[in-house]
Amino acid sequence: MSLPPDNWTEDTLEAPKLVEWENPEWSGPAAFIITLRRVLLTPKSFFANLPSTGGLGEPLGFALLAGSIGILGSLLWQLILEGGFSDAMPAVAFSERIGNLVQDPKVIAGIFIMTPFLVALGQFFLSICLLGAVRLTGSEKYTFESVFRVAAYAQAPAVLCLIPWGGAFVAALWNIVLLIIGISKKFGSSAFKAGFTLFLAAVFQGLLLFLFLLLTGFLGLWSILFS
Repeated sequence: MSLPPDNWTEDTLEAPKLVEWENPEWSGPAAFIITLRRVLLTPKSFFANLPSTGGLGEPLGFALLAGSIGILGSLLWQLILEGGFSDAMPAVAFSERIGNLVQDPKVIAGIFIMTPFLVALGQFFLSICLLGAVRLTGSEKYTFESVFRVAAYAQAPAVLCLIPWGGAFVAALWNIVLLIIGISKKFGSSAFKAGFTLFLAAVFQGLLLFLFLLLTGFLGLWSILFS
């Protein structure tokens, strides 16, 4: 009986193949459900065999669908369970302050319209910061496309926001875990290094957001003083 090869691991690599969501032979709903199940239940195998190329359109579509389900699901439960739900969940206590606002039909309609745009904006923003962090901790060979694809499919846990109590918290935590797994498997780094890479990306996001708010405040002050 021969011994296993030296590079044997529990997660055997296969030749990269089309994700079901990107395969034209699969129907839309079935492709989404199968891909969602693979990402959530077998993330190591999924990200290890995820092609680094193939375009941004299909991964963005997956992220838009999963992210939109999450945002709209959270909004729905906030409207249905407004009051007791907010009191019981410190993480959403903020909803008490904007409760009257989100019950305005115009605001609700605006959220429905803006949700895909917000998800897409967040996806590109995260991918840009993640690319900078990956290149700082890894190699210049990694492209925006490869990072974007990992970040897009890591949005899968957003659908857990359909669970009223604790769903959003679990989704956020699971998203972080999937990003760490995706970075480590796709870019050949350890889990610790992948976690540090994600931390750097979060720092970059915070700095860019701070600079944006600072610039916005400065422009607002300028218009007040010199208008």
